[in-house]
Amino acid sequence: MIKIALTGGIATGKSQMQAWLAQHGVPVLDADTLAHQLYATDAELKANIARAFGPDVFEGCDTAQAVNRKALGDKVFGHPDAMAQLEGWIHPKVKAAIEDFYQQHQSAPFVVAAIPILFEKHRQHDFDTVWLVYATPEQQCQRLMAHRGLTQAEAQARLASQLPIDDKRQLTQALGGVVIENTGTIEQLHDQLDGLLSNNQISPN
Repeated sequence: MIKIALTGGIATGKSQMQAWLAQHGVPVLDADTLAHQLYATDAELKANIARAFGPDVFEGCDTAQAVNRKALGDKVFGHPDAMAQLEGWIHPKVKAAIEDFYQQHQSAPFVVAAIPILFEKHRQHDFDTVWLVYATPEQQCQRLMAHRGLTQAEAQARLASQLPIDDKRQLTQALGGVVIENTGTIEQLHDQLDGLLSNNQISPN
């Protein structure tokens, strides 16, 4: 089994890539979706969050409900100690779920774990290879404004909160990974993906 980390930056097109892979029968796990599920259902995680940050970070200020990620983010962003505490709870659970995912798909020739903050958390060496979905910083900003209704200042602030996409490109290339250009049309993206699977002689079950 080849373990592939799929990453990129905000608004580079990771979701498009994941959708295409899933449509072609490739096992894909989305770390963000997994985190959403944990914030909604994991009793131990929710109890830790309630003790540390109070009930106001839950939907309806009710600790029996899901964690409100925006409210929680307001508590931890810009507060390194609080962020480190939260990550100490959530990251081991995400990592364990990824291992379970591998076990569930042992017969697959390759599996993909989509991890947006792969390089930020120095997890690139946990995988056999890295696929980076790339768009220019200008395209990222334009897409955030067009698709999420952000102002230019808000979009640039989002981009500033992540490792720059060109730095991620250099890191991917240094690892011998694959840079998937999502700077053109969706058809051009799909052509690259078809070629990627064919060139690697990899086909899903």
